[in-house]
Amino acid sequence: MKTTSMTLVVLFTLLSAANADDNWKNWYAITWRDTSANIVRYTNQMGYDYIGVRDFDFNKYKNNPDCSGKKFYVVNPHMVSTLYDNLPGRNSLGTTAGAGSVIDTSLNYTQEQIDWYNQRMVWKSKEPFPNNLATGWFPNKNNPIRFHSMWDVQQQAVIDELIEGIIKHIRKYESQSLPFTFAGYIVDVPRISGDFFYFNGSQQFMTKLSHWTGTDSGFIHDTITHKYSTYTEGWAAFYKQLNARLRQEFPGAKWIIEPALLYSASAPDEWIYSVKNRDDKDELTPDFLSQEEGLNGNTAFVDDKNNFNSGMNITKSMVGSSQSNEVAEYANRLIAAKAGINGAWYNWFGRWGGFRSMPNFQRITEVYPRLLLVRCVPNWDNLNSIGTSSRMMDTSINGITTYNAYKNGMLWSHMDNQVYYSRHPKTKKLYAVFNTGTTPPAGSVTINSNERLVSAYSTNGYFEPVHDITSQFVVDGVNIKPTAAIVGTTTGFGVIMDIQ
Repeated sequence: MKTTSMTLVVLFTLLSAANADDNWKNWYAITWRDTSANIVRYTNQMGYDYIGVRDFDFNKYKNNPDCSGKKFYVVNPHMVSTLYDNLPGRNSLGTTAGAGSVIDTSLNYTQEQIDWYNQRMVWKSKEPFPNNLATGWFPNKNNPIRFHSMWDVQQQAVIDELIEGIIKHIRKYESQSLPFTFAGYIVDVPRISGDFFYFNGSQQFMTKLSHWTGTDSGFIHDTITHKYSTYTEGWAAFYKQLNARLRQEFPGAKWIIEPALLYSASAPDEWIYSVKNRDDKDELTPDFLSQEEGLNGNTAFVDDKNNFNSGMNITKSMVGSSQSNEVAEYANRLIAAKAGINGAWYNWFGRWGGFRSMPNFQRITEVYPRLLLVRCVPNWDNLNSIGTSSRMMDTSINGITTYNAYKNGMLWSHMDNQVYYSRHPKTKKLYAVFNTGTTPPAGSVTINSNERLVSAYSTNGYFEPVHDITSQFVVDGVNIKPTAAIVGTTTGFGVIMDIQ
């Protein structure tokens, strides 16, 4: 391993118990990439008890002893594989068609398959299949040959079938003997009017069903019956009935959503504005809302007052960021600091990046150390029961945003442009990442007056300890500084230190 690729993580032994009641808000839900083994290994090292699971990887979790005690979230339950188990000749469609929600217009579907989709998916016109189906997301952004079909949730029969299929899917993951058990579900882009897109010849645009039909409703055809007069009412009914059923089957199950913005009167990818004036808004208030947008350090998830004064019961402890489009050090530090001082959260969802400035990471070991630790800092402070009155964000010193969190008068977490560090809620060790590409890296870790450095270790891509490098640090009073034996990197240079 090259020295410049190491992570500087600092671990200190301290006393305090994590707030177990909030553990479910500290989740790691990267599901589009990486392997289940990597997910489990990394999350065990970083103290994540709640993970998003990958579709089809049932046995890789329930038969893995390292999953013992973990809980799982199902991502996008309305799109999971088992909902298509009764699709005639499903295997003949191949993986290129998605063998489920994705329609491939270049394929020849059997009449049985056509009938199956026509019966369950919403129509935008009365053209021949598949042009009659309303189009969701186009997986190939510049090519309309493939699109996601959308469930016709105006039919009660479709809602019933979806809910039963989701329960079946959840059961496939469960292992009571480990245990590895269900925690809830997370939905990406959960617009209550539906996740529709149209293709204008060169690119896709988010829209509503009315773009094709003129109303918020799909076409009634053949033998189907619409119980709900609009598609919006159908989705509302789906979420309400799904949540009620899940909480019967799995008491305490949580509902989490990730819109681009939590509130917007104009942007279509939001939730609160669309729901706040409904009579059933309480039933449509998720347990947690995570903001997808992070460009330039977007902190609307805590700064937009509309999130909290809309009449819906949403507090700052129920919101967070899971952005995957901003790589800049300052922007990530700002998001984490704002989450910290507000008692909010900073998680990973879906993918690490591949959008805007965020690199297209494919494995956890490729993700920059500073990007990993910055998301832990506010979460660990929450789990370590540090009150928001003991957390401070300061931009008055040379315009640098600093963050500090104290517990019982002791410094537990710190972030500035040179170094981040925080205390693991389970091991009570302190992790730190030095961010400057200098020799030695700039900055220092400040310990408390009753603590001393015992040992220091470099880390691998999973933040696991590797080599003893205690001699490469100097202790100056309460400050631990790297020496010239360590070459810094702007992606993060790490070590694990035991402090007593």
